[in-house]
Formats: sequence, structure tokens, C-alpha cells
Amino acid sequence: MSVSGRLRARIGMLLIVGVCLLAATSASAESRQPAGSERQQQLARLASYDDASVAPGVITPGRRRAIAAALVGLVSVVIGGLALARARRSG
Repeated sequence: MSVSGRLRARIGMLLIVGVCLLAATSASAESRQPAGSERQQQLARLASYDDASVAPGVITPGRRRAIAAALVGLVSVVIGGLALARARRSG
């Protein structure tokens, strides 16, 4: 693979990573800050919970988001590793 081909591949990977990061940050920013009365309701609900209110096997919305983020990260690492291996092999 020529130098320009490698450069194009790296720029393409950076663009994909940038799009993924923008999508993840905008999605988390939307769900992070509720409106005033919603925020007060959330705080009241949190204050009423005790530590054992959620069973270990239950997937809550927060856990679901964390799992999705971990999967996106894992897929990105695998794709990046495959791209690096391919670039080294053909170069």
C-alpha cells in the first residue's frame, strides 16, 4: 500500500471515530440533564431508594447505556486492530 493509501485509510478511520464520538456525546448530553421539575422528581426517587432496591441481575437503563458504550468501544478496538494488522501486512 502506498503512503497516500495509508494516509487515506488513517483519515477514514479518524473520521469514523469522530462520528462515533459525536453521536455518543450528543446522546449522553440529551439524557444527562432533565428539566427542573423532572430533576426534583428524580432526586426524590433516588432519596427513597435503599441500597438493595435493585437486584444484581436486573438491567436498569443506566446499566444498559453502560453496556452499549462498552460494546461500541470493543467493536471500535477490534476494527482498529484489524485495520492496523492489514496495514502492516500489505506495507
